[in-house]
Amino acid sequence: MYYPIQIPYILDKAFSETALYTEEAVPDYQDFLICLWSIQPLTNNERTVDNIIVADACIDLVANYKEKRIDFIGMSKTNFEFKIDLPSYYIGARLRPGAFYAITNIPASKAMDTFLPLNIIDKNCRIFTIQISKF
Repeated sequence: MYYPIQIPYILDKAFSETALYTEEAVPDYQDFLICLWSIQPLTNNERTVDNIIVADACIDLVANYKEKRIDFIGMSKTNFEFKIDLPSYYIGARLRPGAFYAITNIPASKAMDTFLPLNIIDKNCRIFTIQISKF
């Protein structure tokens, strides 16, 4: 089964020293969801780190607590300089290839290399609901 992984904590020592990255598969949603993931700061110290994102053919739904945003985003190529300012909290849902289109009827290319706000796709943000118990 296709399961791409993201490894910023291995590729950037500063990231692993300042943030905790976790992933969890959710078997009940495996038809369209690869995993839920989170980034949590390990300290309250302000710091900018690289969240190295490996291109994986997936679109993620990302909640950025600091900026109070929920966006879809995918990367068309590996990004070694995707800066995040800590302390920040992120939670995301990594969708399977093709799931973004199946859910939104919008080509995945519209969410590639840019932040596509959830409220542009669905004014009431009713696209889907996932109960998140661990995050």
